Amino acid sequence: MVARVSVSVATLFQRGEVWWIQYRQDGAQVRESLRTRNRKVADELRSRFELQRLRQRFEGGAGTATAMPAVSAAEPAKAPEPELPAIRREYEEWSKAHKREHTITSDRGRLDAFFATVPGKRLRELTTADVERQLTREALKGRKPATLLRHREILHAFWRWAERQGYVDKNVVASIPRPRLPEHDPRFLSLDQVDELLAKTGPTRLGPLVATAVLAGLRREELCWLTWDDIDLDAPTPVLRVRAKTVAGESWQTKTKRDRKVPVSKRLLAILRGHRDAPGSRRAAWLFPSPDGCRWDRDNLSRELRAVLKRAGLPWSFLDLRHTFGSQLARKGVSLLKISKLMGNSPMIASKHYINLVPEEMAGDVEF
Repeated sequence: MVARVSVSVATLFQRGEVWWIQYRQDGAQVRESLRTRNRKVADELRSRFELQRLRQRFEGGAGTATAMPAVSAAEPAKAPEPELPAIRREYEEWSKAHKREHTITSDRGRLDAFFATVPGKRLRELTTADVERQLTREALKGRKPATLLRHREILHAFWRWAERQGYVDKNVVASIPRPRLPEHDPRFLSLDQVDELLAKTGPTRLGPLVATAVLAGLRREELCWLTWDDIDLDAPTPVLRVRAKTVAGESWQTKTKRDRKVPVSKRLLAILRGHRDAPGSRRAAWLFPSPDGCRWDRDNLSRELRAVLKRAGLPWSFLDLRHTFGSQLARKGVSLLKISKLMGNSPMIASKHYINLVPEEMAGDVEF
């Protein structure tokens, strides 16, 4: 008895720029390269392949088979798709080599929230509709566009990685439009408000840290990771060095993975020298240690700052303090390129936030 050849429709997909076909044979999934970058040629080869398979089926495999299309020998049947938890573990291992710790934590939480909505499904079974339904649910909860965008980008990055590993044939998130973010100028403190902020927070434990945030424009996590080795207050031109480092076995790098130097203004220099000369201030390696003498946890620092500002009756946040640095520089006429270098941003981001505050940027544009 001649064994029948099971037939199924072959589907096209791309690896890089080359077209492949995928079909099932005797219960196993097979992939073959068509060795062409032309979609029309790939469609023709697939049609010829399916026609030959049908002939083999109805002829019972007897006789000499007609010439096969110009495809490569079939790849060995792939192992069964790993379970989703195994894929997730592999993605997390990859993330540890490419992302910062708090980014991994954020990604994990959002991925957990999504996969909890599709219990029992394998990764290949998930569709664009599954992702879009989850994003719609989040939108109905009143999530801001920036939050929805972050949800989408995390899922998009996961599927893009899974596609590279061969766990999926396409990125099901790619066709979902990115939420549109409203454009608005950054919120920042006036010079009088800066004076008020420094006066009210100066006597507190966070006083020097707050001054550095507003007068040097550092990010919250950058402040947490500053050590005494990152600054020489007695140098002819004191600067803060925001740079990658390893302390006590913990490694850290900047958000943009680029080190930078920020000149210390005279006002900030006086505050930091007072901080340095305070009793016991040099016992810790950190420039701004936590109450326990350790490095601040970024979220604990935010809670502490909110408490300090609330007691002082001030409505500001870390982001407002950072934007104040960039905004006040822009109002002075400092170029966007210099602002981007001082703040560790790209020129595009600096332009997006501060172009409306640079007086000379568009002064000539109103003349006609």
